Amino acid sequence: MASQIPLRGLSRLETLEIQPLKPDEILNFLASRAPTLPESAMVAGEQFVHMAKSYLANLWKQVGSEAEKQAYEVVLSNPMDITTAAIVLGNGKEPNLLSLQEQQFEIMAQAAPERAPNAVQNRSVFGRRVYPPGQRRRRSDEDRVRP
Repeated sequence: MASQIPLRGLSRLETLEIQPLKPDEILNFLASRAPTLPESAMVAGEQFVHMAKSYLANLWKQVGSEAEKQAYEVVLSNPMDITTAAIVLGNGKEPNLLSLQEQQFEIMAQAAPERAPNAVQNRSVFGRRVYPPGQRRRRSDEDRVRP
């Protein structure tokens, strides 16, 4: 039988849950993300707020059931998800609440060559230095890779 060790300081531990926001609170929260958008955002300022209003109005019209509406409210009440949705909106695209991370990845992948145009070339140079032409390194069941 294992003994239980009383833990100090954890007697007042609480679990907190994000409470879903109401649609007007979601709009205010989404609009508050406008100042956090990058300078490279296609849509910003009042245009962003107008686009956010239109997006949410269309979203609430398309909702098929009360359960679906509640699910969207929970997603849009999460600060990370609503910020991701704001980034997608700021790039002139309509957020898909079921694939926000994929949309953000696509936006980042498209922006990568613009931010670091020589990155591919630099990787090639690095690769040639690590693996000089004509020399092949391979790790095979050995503890160390030989130079």
